[in-house]
Amino acid sequence: MPVQAASPITSSGLNTQVSLPSTLPSGKVQYDITGGTRPVGGTNLFHSFGDFNVPHNNIANFLNTSGFATSNILGRVTGGNISNIFGAIQTTGFGNANLFLMNPAGFLFGPNATVNVGGMVSFTSADYLRLADGVRFKQRSSVYMKKADDSHPEGSELVEGGWDHEHCEICLATLGPDGQPEGYVSEGAT
Repeated sequence: MPVQAASPITSSGLNTQVSLPSTLPSGKVQYDITGGTRPVGGTNLFHSFGDFNVPHNNIANFLNTSGFATSNILGRVTGGNISNIFGAIQTTGFGNANLFLMNPAGFLFGPNATVNVGGMVSFTSADYLRLADGVRFKQRSSVYMKKADDSHPEGSELVEGGWDHEHCEICLATLGPDGQPEGYVSEGAT
């Protein structure tokens, strides 16, 4: 029985889906990245990867299969390994969406690496991204909460670990280590 090589891009939750490799007529190998999570149906799309590597002659293609308008694509890498980018990263069907990729272990770009995205791109070795409303998208498991007035209670932004629902009127979900929701709290929880 032949041994299959591990995929260079793996999902670690948040409904991120990575396709099996497909060989394009050019001979390049493409991985389509779909799914993800949109809190409250917003225009930010969140992805979580265990590993995110793009070998030479490979393409990491963020593909919009939902048709939803997207302002920002935000991805985190949770596996603890550096991301080696020697091929291409691109977006398809996202218009002018920005791409933010976070890996605390870092990114290494080869001499032929390319990026083809409709908006701006940011690669960071930070362990969280702070969004415009002050909410943090962390590299590890998170809790996302908001109050009925769409504000986020002090100290409740994407909190690592367990519940932090003090003053929370609507707690959308707590996400476990695999990035999948572990529970929900209804309106009025304190």
